Amino acid sequence: MEKLTIIILDHDITRIQACEDAVYGAIRELGLKAVVTQVSEPPYLARKNVWEQLPVLEINGLIWSRKSGQPFSKSEVVNLLRTKYMQ
Repeated sequence: MEKLTIIILDHDITRIQACEDAVYGAIRELGLKAVVTQVSEPPYLARKNVWEQLPVLEINGLIWSRKSGQPFSKSEVVNLLRTKYMQ
């Protein structure tokens, strides 16, 4: 499997931190390699057209969101990575 690129998109620092913890926990649990970054710049979020869906994960160029305003949990990220990125 290729290395994943995961970008956490949000403007709220508390949700960014919660999502980052969930992502790092998930990649550790699954034994994956990933480059994880965060983007909180409003112009970038607007260009991606994700403002109403935040927080959002961009994984290898694909956008993944859940209930707006709620950070991803580790189990949600594990399930997402397992079903979509592990064959």
